[in-house]
Amino acid sequence: LSIVGKPDSEVFSCVAHCSDLACRQNEQRRLGLFFDVTLVRAHRSVLAAATEYFAPLLWGDFAESRSGRVELRKWSSGAGPDPETIEAVISFMYTGSVQIMVKPDLWELMGK
Repeated sequence: LSIVGKPDSEVFSCVAHCSDLACRQNEQRRLGLFFDVTLVRAHRSVLAAATEYFAPLLWGDFAESRSGRVELRKWSSGAGPDPETIEAVISFMYTGSVQIMVKPDLWELMGK
């Protein structure tokens, strides 16, 4: 705790505040709470070519085509897919392949 000031004012500073704040925010991040920004790097041309969903958004008369940003806020599952899933889908758009972790009992259910 420190107080630094000029004759007519003082600045109160709590060194632990930033550390405590960072800890609380990391816990919120870990729990998936209060996210307001998620960035995924991809080329608009790849997104538009890979899916019929993105083409009109990125090249049509939409805010996304003017801003160059696509905001995916609502998902049928509520919170939406995790970042690893998004990254896997984007990677698939570029490469045509994706590695999927499959549990042994899933192979049995699939008859393989």
